Amino acid sequence: MWRNSLNLETENYEIVIRDESSYIPNSADNKFTFDKQLFLDEEEDYISSKHRVVVNCRNGESYSCVLLAGGGASGVHENSALIHGEKLLVAVGHFACCLSLPKLDVEWRTKSDWATCFGVYHSSKHKCYISHGECDIARLSYSG
Repeated sequence: MWRNSLNLETENYEIVIRDESSYIPNSADNKFTFDKQLFLDEEEDYISSKHRVVVNCRNGESYSCVLLAGGGASGVHENSALIHGEKLLVAVGHFACCLSLPKLDVEWRTKSDWATCFGVYHSSKHKCYISHGECDIARLSYSG
C-alpha cells in the first residue's frame, strides 16, 4: 500500500519518513528546511526520489535530512525503511542506505538495483538485510 509516509517508533525515537517530491536542492523556496541534504548518487544532476527523514528523540532533540537519489522513482510505504538497533535503513531511488540514529549520518549506501529499490527487510536468521528491487533482490551485509 503506497501512502507516501511512514512512521516508525522505538523506545528512544519517533521517526517520520515522507515523500518530498516537490523539494528542490539548494532552493530557498522549499516548504521545509533540513539539517542535512544528502545526495546518494555521485552525480547530482538527475534526482528521481526525494525522501524527508525526521527523528524526534524522546529527550526533545530533533534531527532531519532529505535523501536524494537517482534511478527509478521510489515512493514511501510500509517497507521503505526499518530500524535495526541504532541504525535506520531506507530504500530511496536505486539505493539502500544506512543512517545512524539519531543524527542521520550516512554509514553506507549501496546501489542495490540498477533501476529502483522498492523496500528493505531484515533477516536476523541470516544476519543481513534484503533489498527488493525492480530487477534484483540483493542480500546486503550489515556493513552494506
